[in-house]
Amino acid sequence: MNVHLTRQMTVTQYIKALLERWRTMLTCMVVALASGFTISVLQTPQFTARTTLYVSAQTADTTTTAFQGAQLSQERVTSYVQLARSTRVAGEVVSDLRLQYTDVELATRISASSQPDSVLIDLSVTDAAPDRAAQIADSAAASLVALVDQLERPIAADAVPAVALRIVQPAEVPSNPSSPSLLDILTLAALTGLIGGIVAALIRNSLDQSIKSVDDLRAVTDLPCLGVTPYNAGNSQRPLIVHDDPQAPAAEAIKQLRTNLQFVNVDHRIQIVAITSALPGEGKSTTAVNLAIALAATGRRVALIEADLRRPTMAKLLGLPSTVGLTTVLAARTSLGSAIQTGIGGVDVLASGQLPPNPSELLASQQFENILADLRQRYDHIILDCAPLLPVSDAAAASTHADGVLMICRFKSTSRQQVASACESVRAVNAHIIGTVLSMAVIKRGSGSYGSYRYTYRPLESRQHEATQTAQDR
Repeated sequence: MNVHLTRQMTVTQYIKALLERWRTMLTCMVVALASGFTISVLQTPQFTARTTLYVSAQTADTTTTAFQGAQLSQERVTSYVQLARSTRVAGEVVSDLRLQYTDVELATRISASSQPDSVLIDLSVTDAAPDRAAQIADSAAASLVALVDQLERPIAADAVPAVALRIVQPAEVPSNPSSPSLLDILTLAALTGLIGGIVAALIRNSLDQSIKSVDDLRAVTDLPCLGVTPYNAGNSQRPLIVHDDPQAPAAEAIKQLRTNLQFVNVDHRIQIVAITSALPGEGKSTTAVNLAIALAATGRRVALIEADLRRPTMAKLLGLPSTVGLTTVLAARTSLGSAIQTGIGGVDVLASGQLPPNPSELLASQQFENILADLRQRYDHIILDCAPLLPVSDAAAASTHADGVLMICRFKSTSRQQVASACESVRAVNAHIIGTVLSMAVIKRGSGSYGSYRYTYRPLESRQHEATQTAQDR
């Protein structure tokens, strides 16, 4: 068997995985937004004051010298921007305003920039106090002007500097904080949360190895999926859904399984079907009982055998006593005919009987084979409700007597590895698995889709109501 335990996902499957994990994504976004809001509240507001300086040439007697002066001014701008951010200017401001900052600390709060081909310098200062930010900006601008005048002044005492720096726009006290920006923080937080949510959702999806679709089931087992039974919280109160509500979606799913069984192998008659699963709680007994009732509803003679001799539940589902049954017949304490009981829907039931200490040996025995040979002569269909495959070897032993094994896999519960191991244990005894059933699948109201297995169901009453409503609207 070619078992595929890893999934090769398409773009559509990735989108579906994200939609299925929307709660994870939403949680990540909410956490990110809450964190961003908390950060913005806890951060101390910062205010930015700005001033503008102008670089100009001192001499422009002719057109030629004016052009050269403009070029000289533009060349000086980049150097003056660097001077504005230097500790030399910051130190002058600290001394002038008697600040508690060090020269290096204040230099990190002063920034300067200029546009290409421009002789204007934008100097800005960020501080927690708006008044102090404006004072520092004005002081830094004045210190920069003085420093440039000192650096550009020629050696001759009466000479004029070639380039001068002037303040053209003094700093104003800012009225609104420049940071933190609540909108910017929340936008970044939302984007971070979205990306983190997508990553978390995909990681969870990759770590989740449960069977979530018919396509998953087929990829793992290389077997046909013969049916999908829907989950319904009310089914636990009405496990015999085929008998109690024949028009329910779950009952229709069992009838579809009944039909598919008839065509699973047209060359070889499948008379004895062993129904099992990888683990307990996957719906094998409920499926076995309802399938037997559905087969009997077509007029066929059906025998239902409780082959789970460790934790039998079939007789309880049918409301029948289980003290006399398969084990008492195997022990020759009662005859096969007297041990068979008539159950719901005309199904003949052979309960488990008293629980034995050696169920695997009994199910692998020749006596059990003889019982099945006798039942073959009396019934059209024989359903074996077997124990789970992985905890014990009982089901593997019983499956050797069956014409085919039907594997029940619970939606979003059974893992890919568990399904693969269960199939291997059946094939190890040369038993034949005819197909799988995806049980307890969550189906949207009115329709369902699991990979390539699709069905739509609407009661007749619903269609009649719609037709009546349409006629009234007309």
